[in-house]
Amino acid sequence: MLVQYPESLVIEEDPLGPWSLSVNPTLGERLPGRVLRLRSFYRACGVDLRTTVVGGPAQALHAIERVRSFGAGLNSRILQDTLAFALQSAAVTRLVAEHRAELTRRTRAVADALRSRGLEVLLPADDLLAWVPVADESHALLGLAVQRIVLAPSAQTFVSPTEGVSGYLRIATPQLADDPLLLASFANVIAAAVAGTL
Repeated sequence: MLVQYPESLVIEEDPLGPWSLSVNPTLGERLPGRVLRLRSFYRACGVDLRTTVVGGPAQALHAIERVRSFGAGLNSRILQDTLAFALQSAAVTRLVAEHRAELTRRTRAVADALRSRGLEVLLPADDLLAWVPVADESHALLGLAVQRIVLAPSAQTFVSPTEGVSGYLRIATPQLADDPLLLASFANVIAAAVAGTL
């Protein structure tokens, strides 16, 4: 389909940045000169460094630079230099790796708690999300919302319909507490949502 639109660009986003454990796939080799890659660092380095590194064809980069160099969209040079320094700092790299390991441990603890209640849990390669299949996603999300647990609908994130389930409960594990009692309570509520008994 993209062959029919030779002027179009493919935008690829890497929201995990240095938290990512795997090399993200890209269409860059198949579509040379037509892929714009965005790599975010604010999740790993903090919201104050809400900066994204952009790579791609020179023409697109120059257009972005023109828009972002003046006016209200101006990026702070101090923050850009701070991020550049942080990315070259061994101490910062070590802290990001330690935080990443802690998030991985937390995700596995969440998955273990959910599995101990008989739930199926799927973990992607970068395992900062836990996916729990559910027969009725809308009903489960509504029940969770009543319990003040808000999850984004996941059925719309798939290109093709999921088989055997209406969707998944998509649980962002970095936002969960480390307290074992809170985790157990959370797992109980998720199990009830999947069972449709909330």
